Amino acid sequence: MSLKTLRTEIQRTADQLRSETTDRVSLILIDVIDASEEGEEPIPHAGYTCDFALAGKPRRLFFKGPDPEPVANALFDHVYRIERSGRIRPVPVLMASPTTPDDALTIEQPPEGITTAEHVARLYDALGVVHD
Repeated sequence: MSLKTLRTEIQRTADQLRSETTDRVSLILIDVIDASEEGEEPIPHAGYTCDFALAGKPRRLFFKGPDPEPVANALFDHVYRIERSGRIRPVPVLMASPTTPDDALTIEQPPEGITTAEHVARLYDALGVVHD
């Protein structure tokens, strides 16, 4: 097989994979459940924790509340657009936490009247100034 044929085959396979894959994994949420004989029951939690390099430093983040996906995705997309440390966006893993960790930076939901994108942009800018 020639190099040109090999490149063509790789490109064809890559195009096929791209056309078959419409969804991308942007983050992973891990919940804790009580799997007793009576059945599965979710264990209450205060939010989700994640260790992630943010504004140039490793940090423990705590996303407050039961639904961190919108603000977490917006934050990690914003960080990737700015820091772009590679061609592939990292997929953060968020773990349910029963309490707010003392050593974590708490990420709140956006206040009324502010978009999620604007909220995470302000947060990222503040981290760059405060923690440098």
